[in-house]
Amino acid sequence: MHVHAALRRRPRCGHADGRGDDILVSESSSDFRAAKLLKRQLERRYGVGDTKMEHEPTFFAGLTLRRDRARRALTICMSAVIEAAAREHIPEYVAGASRAEMGLPTGKRLQQIADGLRLPPAAERAALKPKQRGVRTILGKLKWYEKVTPALVHVVRRLSCVAASPPPEADAVARAALCDAYDLRDVGITYGGGGLCAVPRLAGGISAAFAMEDGAPAELEATADSTWSGDNVYAILLTLYGGAVAHTAKLLHLIVDSSTESEAVATAKAGEIVTYARMIMRGLGIQPAGPTFVGSDNKANTLLASGRSLPTRLRHCLRRYQAFVQRVRGGECEIGHVRDEANPSDFMTKFVPKAKFEASHEYATNAKNAVRG
Repeated sequence: MHVHAALRRRPRCGHADGRGDDILVSESSSDFRAAKLLKRQLERRYGVGDTKMEHEPTFFAGLTLRRDRARRALTICMSAVIEAAAREHIPEYVAGASRAEMGLPTGKRLQQIADGLRLPPAAERAALKPKQRGVRTILGKLKWYEKVTPALVHVVRRLSCVAASPPPEADAVARAALCDAYDLRDVGITYGGGGLCAVPRLAGGISAAFAMEDGAPAELEATADSTWSGDNVYAILLTLYGGAVAHTAKLLHLIVDSSTESEAVATAKAGEIVTYARMIMRGLGIQPAGPTFVGSDNKANTLLASGRSLPTRLRHCLRRYQAFVQRVRGGECEIGHVRDEANPSDFMTKFVPKAKFEASHEYATNAKNAVRG
């Protein structure tokens, strides 16, 4: 069993940015040996009295930490800071007003407005107005909350695309997104708990035994997806101990000839982050158990990335696959085909039906094991 300690060093007088340091130490020694050693070293460097140590902290660097030792579960959320932001920017919602009463779009209407956000032509952009600055302020906070709220990924990316000069409708989208964050403030992401998936993903072929209702496994696992419809985006969801340790959606920033090529980019990026995560695990003394599964909902992409097949019509894009195929041959990754309706990374690239969104978010956050405050 690991114990945790938070070390906080207050800023010294005259420090340029007025900030101190926050360090979270996790160790298997129940007497907090490593944390105490680090505290002594900091005191030798900065003086006695500047560094404080808290055993088993419940709040760290904006994160609320909730533990259930009996279930071996840890939930990380931002309930306190999200609630503070909601009271500042959407006080009527906190007080109990509905979104309709606040004039905020919901459902399909919200999706249409968010996906329709566009920057005005450069010649038409003027100095930012107060409401535009307000959108940027909310967006900056949402980007922070996104770290523990995967549900925000797509709308935050849409708002980010117009952050240079937010159009009038961006205000409603930003405030609606903050309402979502407020509703989900206690969910966060949970690691551990019971009922984590223990079904092997592959059994000889490329079709994966993958169902979102089974949840994520304790082992490191990734799924990736992309869109190919003008606004080319790829998304990656990386889980460990049942919850997301990395989730993102980004523009491809290149032109591709087919959906398979866009999926190739997503798979390649997933391979990169898997390699980095496995290095971190080994550095922490955790040896990955076999190759890490990477899921894709494009069968041609799966065949190429696994090194098993060479579709004739895709020979022109084979170079994109070289790095990932090397990871497969080196035993670092394995790839399998996941049905589109079962791909939990899909909801970060676009708006999806409510049932799929809820199942994907449950999968990413391991909400069934959440430790409630």
